[in-house]
Amino acid sequence: MEDINKTLERFFFPVAAMCFFVGASFTFSYYVFSDTGSNLRFILYAIIFSSFSLPVFLALYVYHRKKILEMETFSKETNRVLEDNMELLSKVNALLEREIYERSEAEETLKESEETLKKITSSASDAIIMIDNSGCTTFWSTGAEKIFGYKSEEVMNKDIHKLIAHHDFFESYTKAFPEFAATGHGNAIGKTVELMAVKKDGTVFPVELSLSAVRIKGAWNAVGIVRDITTRKSNEDNLRKLSAAVEHTADSVIIANIDGCIEFVNRAYLSLKGIMEQDVIGKHIKDINEKPFTDEFFAKLRTSVIEGDVYRGVAENKDINGEHYYMEITVSPVRDPKGTVTHFISTGRDITYNYIAAEALIQSEEKFRSLVNNIPDVIWTCDVRGKVVFISKNVEELLGQTPLEFQKAVSIYDSGCIAPEDVGKLKAAYAELFENNKPFSVEVRAINKDGRQLWLMCRSMLSYEKGGRLYADGALTDITEIKLIQNELNKAKEEAEQANRAKSEFLSLMSHELRTPMNAILGFAQLLESDPYDPLTTYQLENTAEILKAGSHLLELIDNVLDLSKIESGRVKLSFESVNLQTLIEECISLTAPIGESRRVSITSDMESCTVVLVRADWMRLKQVMLNLISNGVKYSKEGGSVFIQCRRAAEMLEVSVSDYGIGISKENMKCLFQPFSNSARSSDANDGLGIGLVMTKKLISLMGGTMGVESEEGRGSRFYFTIPIATTFPDNEFNKELSCVCDDSIYTEGKGKFTILYIEDNPASVTLLGRIVSRYNNMRFISAMNGLTGVQLALEHKPDVILTDINLPDISGTDVLKRIRENVETSQIPVIALSGFVDDGASSTVNRNDFTGFLLKPFNFKELMGIIEGLLAKKVKEQ
Repeated sequence: MEDINKTLERFFFPVAAMCFFVGASFTFSYYVFSDTGSNLRFILYAIIFSSFSLPVFLALYVYHRKKILEMETFSKETNRVLEDNMELLSKVNALLEREIYERSEAEETLKESEETLKKITSSASDAIIMIDNSGCTTFWSTGAEKIFGYKSEEVMNKDIHKLIAHHDFFESYTKAFPEFAATGHGNAIGKTVELMAVKKDGTVFPVELSLSAVRIKGAWNAVGIVRDITTRKSNEDNLRKLSAAVEHTADSVIIANIDGCIEFVNRAYLSLKGIMEQDVIGKHIKDINEKPFTDEFFAKLRTSVIEGDVYRGVAENKDINGEHYYMEITVSPVRDPKGTVTHFISTGRDITYNYIAAEALIQSEEKFRSLVNNIPDVIWTCDVRGKVVFISKNVEELLGQTPLEFQKAVSIYDSGCIAPEDVGKLKAAYAELFENNKPFSVEVRAINKDGRQLWLMCRSMLSYEKGGRLYADGALTDITEIKLIQNELNKAKEEAEQANRAKSEFLSLMSHELRTPMNAILGFAQLLESDPYDPLTTYQLENTAEILKAGSHLLELIDNVLDLSKIESGRVKLSFESVNLQTLIEECISLTAPIGESRRVSITSDMESCTVVLVRADWMRLKQVMLNLISNGVKYSKEGGSVFIQCRRAAEMLEVSVSDYGIGISKENMKCLFQPFSNSARSSDANDGLGIGLVMTKKLISLMGGTMGVESEEGRGSRFYFTIPIATTFPDNEFNKELSCVCDDSIYTEGKGKFTILYIEDNPASVTLLGRIVSRYNNMRFISAMNGLTGVQLALEHKPDVILTDINLPDISGTDVLKRIRENVETSQIPVIALSGFVDDGASSTVNRNDFTGFLLKPFNFKELMGIIEGLLAKKVKEQ
């Protein structure tokens, strides 16, 4: 305000005075420098200017004077406010200075506290962890790093539960944490709990967790102190086990203080004594025993145990009934951490039985020694080195050496009685016995003093341990006579096997020798029966039918004998495939239906359970089984009866049953039902066969993985059933399927010239038979060869359309014929069909049927053969 006044006094008044002076100057100038005609005007202007200047000046002065007064008033108020503010500012500055000082002191104290807390948390073995309200780590102590294996930087601001929480507790944490984050409360807050945690390396271990809630900046945080209690848990577990062992051990346990007053007894002691715990706790140890616990003995015992000795002895006592018993006791000192003996612990074992049985044991040992020395076997005991510690006296009679000589030897292996070539075997057996407690029984050769070789059966097993060394008891049995008998039996067995092989070879040879003439017999009979140019009379046809019937029956008997021989010798060869059982059974029914019609026996089936089910079997053999069972059912049914076939599923198997309502089987005959060459089980008719059909049937089912059984009641019929494994694949194509008869008449009218058929066969009757069969066809030419080499030469010269060959030829085999024909380019494409009476024995056969275009077994049906030939020729015509 003073500055404003000074400004007005300094500038405003001089300006106003200057204005007034100028007006006066104009007036004065008028008179001094006046011009004519203009003075009056100038004066007038000067007066007017002066008149207006003075009021304006006065008005301005009054206005500014007022403002000056207002400003002075405002200045005084402002000064007063400033003075008040300055005083307040001074107080505030004093307070700030004090606050700064106190804050500095607090920061220093906080810094010291943080240093102290850091040292405490760093030196603490427990883990100290803090997490915020989102579960992320905000503090991780050194102890936490040691316990969990994570460095601080690895866990900061991360969800700690995902790192260290065990999966068993993670779900409960997930449910409970939101409530804690919102309220600071929880089931575990303010408590100490035990749970499982996970280290960085994946180790799961027990911890003790103490949780508390801390509110920071309005949010709840959790502080946890985690202690690794693995050792404590282990100790607790060991203590629990030790306590359980002490409490439940069969030996009695007593714990007494240094003065001998009892503080603890286990159940075994109470049970042995027959008293309650309160009857003995607090009593003196010498008061519960009789001998030798006198006052003098206890004083010596106490002094001895305090000095660190362990007492072992026998104490006499009696139970509640007054019965005496004896205890083998051990008294040991119990020391505190300073090494001072504070308690005695006494363990006792009831040895009353030992006292009572001592005399009996002596007598028993005498009886044992007498028994050992008188039994035929040599009894011995040896250690892990083979050192003999005991051997019965009868060893001298067996091997010619005394027991003392054996005991002086380094080991049984060095005694000279075991043959050198068998020492290693005996050593290995004993090594296995002592290492793995595996008893053994081995045969070894021994040499007695006379030089005679003996066979001994050595048996041994672990018996006892003494002084840290294991011992084994053994027995030597002279089996020399038995070995001689075994050698004779083995020789006889070898001769029997050789005879069996000879039998098989004979049967295979007989197969060819029998089938070849049977081929002629049945073939010529078929020619007579179906001769279109010179037909037989009715009487002749009936005789021919009898020939065919008898021949077929004879052929069936031959086949059965050969099949049984192969099955029993294990040489039968099965070709497994997935078989449609329903189709197979329907085919068998159609084949046996004429037999049933002739006997007025109906054949029905229920195949609903296996309509779409395949079985794993050999099609031909399974068909043989079904035909045999159905034929038997028809054969042994009463006239007008029925045979019923049923199929049902049983787990992974199918059960097929064939039931008839015929004569049945008696209980006596059931015993020989599955014995070969016995048909008395069901009938005494000599025409029934050799009685091997059911034997083969059962064995074939067994070879195909199934089982077979029978249920029968005499006079009411029989039910034969078998099981067969279920398969999942589709059946393979049948052998010779593509060679079925085409029956195309074009082969008789089309083609250039005649078709040539070459037959290689050394049997004249068979050649004549096939020649006559082929002669019925006008467009076929027949040529033959009596040996394989000639046949190969004829094939090269004539290029036949079909070649038929026997397998057994006088020079080379039919297989070699096929090989030579296939090797030659000119004949390699000619179809070759094998006609053989030789039945192969499975694995040992050198004939692979699949190498031939077709394979027929003698005696064959000439219609079937000609059907195959017609099919091959028709195929050739079409290809041309």
